[in-house]
Amino acid sequence: MDFGGRLEEIFAKEFPFVKFPLPHERTTLYVDEQIKDPEHRRLVPMVVARKGFFLDMLPIPGAIEAVRKISSLKNVNLVVCTSPLKIVGWSVEEKYESVTRWLGSEYAEKMIVTRDKTLVSGLVLVDDNPKIEGANPSPTWKQVTVRQPYNLNCGLETIHFDSYDGYKDFYEWLKYD
Repeated sequence: MDFGGRLEEIFAKEFPFVKFPLPHERTTLYVDEQIKDPEHRRLVPMVVARKGFFLDMLPIPGAIEAVRKISSLKNVNLVVCTSPLKIVGWSVEEKYESVTRWLGSEYAEKMIVTRDKTLVSGLVLVDDNPKIEGANPSPTWKQVTVRQPYNLNCGLETIHFDSYDGYKDFYEWLKYD
């Protein structure tokens, strides 16, 4: 889901006086790190903590189609893996509702919610965060990042949902040592 896009939408409407970094200006996953004024920076967790924030997020353009293409591949069991935010008690509930809305109940039923994705087994983890860290220093999966301006130079393979053809890349990702 488009976390940054949702923040940008709310800030443009409710806090137009805040210099909010545009997508192409983002250099970090955590957008609040790029807001210079400390008073303005404090608005980010307040906005994220609102009931409905996660529920009203739109998918990253092309993501739903990419998930469907990957899911249709032979011998692939795609599972949504997400991390809840510590400051938002209802983020888990809203994430389940959002996955059900955009992908269907079959994805929500097998969704994994964890603060530590390194403990989840799999072959490939597709995530926008270029630094997935946790208790397991050698997770079973290969990480592929969802291409975002802040992770273009992270050294990992990337997927760009707008131009994703589905098959060639995914099978290439599965071929790693």
